[in-house]
Amino acid sequence: MKIILVLCLALLSSVCVSSDRSNNNDLTVITESEIKSYFQNEIDDAESTMSNFKVEIDFTLVDLNEDKLNDVIVTLVHPYFCSGLSGSGCNMFVLINKSGKLNEVLTITSNYDIEVKNKIVNNYKILMVNEQEYIFKNNEYLRNSKGNLE
Repeated sequence: MKIILVLCLALLSSVCVSSDRSNNNDLTVITESEIKSYFQNEIDDAESTMSNFKVEIDFTLVDLNEDKLNDVIVTLVHPYFCSGLSGSGCNMFVLINKSGKLNEVLTITSNYDIEVKNKIVNNYKILMVNEQEYIFKNNEYLRNSKGNLE
């Protein structure tokens, strides 16, 4: 776990947490069990379809809107969520923490990590995936393909 934490800090300049926290009353901290609960139906579908595989939850905590609450970037790793044959990657999700309630604002399938930029537009940090910019607008992250979402 220490290696993962160091890797996350070095690569993403964000915070990863271990999954052994319980009884979480701190709204800035989101645990793996909370993320698992959020995706429980999808996890159940995946594991019932392919029972030989358990869903792995990879996540990073980062404050995307400078509200002092950690938001979450999640990758669900399982053949059900990852398109190995087409090579397009795994399903990744961005969840915004609204006073302890998680709201999904981006779903993307990619082989590339979601990079959080320091630049802020519409009160949220810009996200980059494979050199493609995503900007927060109308309660979700949208692909800024023509540079006109600001």
